[in-house]
Amino acid sequence: MFVANVFALLGLRQLYFLLGGLMERLKYLGIGLAAILAWIGFKLVVHALHKNELPFINGGEHVTLIPEINTELSLFVILITLIVTTIWSLAATAGERRNLDPNRK
Repeated sequence: MFVANVFALLGLRQLYFLLGGLMERLKYLGIGLAAILAWIGFKLVVHALHKNELPFINGGEHVTLIPEINTELSLFVILITLIVTTIWSLAATAGERRNLDPNRK
């Protein structure tokens, strides 16, 4: 078990440096991750309102102002957000590199 933990930590250390290098290229990934967290928070609030059991919110009755958000829609929003922010980041960093080195094609 000790050896497995050591190898896991060594792998995580390499992953940390890989992600550190990627964060330089994917500079808008933080914005995308913030949007994903906001989406998940919104989905949790909507779900909690649908399953409402608190007497001080709507008299303990379910709140159905917004329809329930299904898992497929959430997965689609998360994937699209990650794809868009990755492409946006790569395009922006490629443009910056091109501006720094005008001889590069």
